[in-house]
Amino acid sequence: MDFEYVDNIRVTGKITKGFFYRTVAIQSDNINGCLELMHRLGIKNLSINSQWGWDKENKNIDFVKENKWIEGVNIIDDDIEISGINNFINLKRLVLADKFKGILDFGNFKNLEVCRMKWNNKQHKNFDTLENIKYLMLSRLNRPDLKIVSNFKKLIEFEIVYGYNDSLEGLQGMQFLRKLDLLYLQNLSNVEALEKINDSLKELKVIGCKKITDYSPIEQLEKLDMLVISEGNPIKSVSFLDKFNLKDGHIGVEVLDKKIDVLIKKKIGYKKFKSYSN
Repeated sequence: MDFEYVDNIRVTGKITKGFFYRTVAIQSDNINGCLELMHRLGIKNLSINSQWGWDKENKNIDFVKENKWIEGVNIIDDDIEISGINNFINLKRLVLADKFKGILDFGNFKNLEVCRMKWNNKQHKNFDTLENIKYLMLSRLNRPDLKIVSNFKKLIEFEIVYGYNDSLEGLQGMQFLRKLDLLYLQNLSNVEALEKINDSLKELKVIGCKKITDYSPIEQLEKLDMLVISEGNPIKSVSFLDKFNLKDGHIGVEVLDKKIDVLIKKKIGYKKFKSYSN
């Protein structure tokens, strides 16, 4: 089920990170009715979306302050005053629009497991205290490394996109990290930290990270099921993949030694460069 309307209120059913949960789209002119529906249906997730009933001119969601039982918040619209969310001591899922008003203190969210947001140095407090986070997507992280997430020992999936970090320092010690997406990180040049998570990592994407010249740490990730390297500098060789048991993958950068037999043998997709035919 994608969505349905109950009492003219949109109810969305989603499977996110393996968990099925339902979300009620709050209507700004029927807030109490929406909350009553959530209680009646046993739903603890809400969304603020002007396409689904929220008045886009209304930037105030103070009604949330009195509803500490809410476990999931999905804010689609920009410039919403989100300070009231700090009262959600039971919050497990949080998706934030790129722009919002107010300060968000992550120290209040001891149970937060899923988070998707754009990094904001000025409006985020105590982000490094999210010890129970399992699924994290961060965009525009403006830090030289990933030490800000070094306490996230329970992290299972981590996607970082359009960030400015030059290393992956901070990933060490993440014994449960299974999936890592490194997407369009314009300064990333050092990926040595990958060697420290070789026992757990199953899926790795390195896309658009054009300062990486040494991919050798990836050779230690023998437990990978899926590997994508694309839109970046050439890789010296992919012969190391012969000892991998990949189920899926794609090599979209040039292989300098031109030995792509292993890719054909293992049915791994690759971009065809002119040099391969010479």
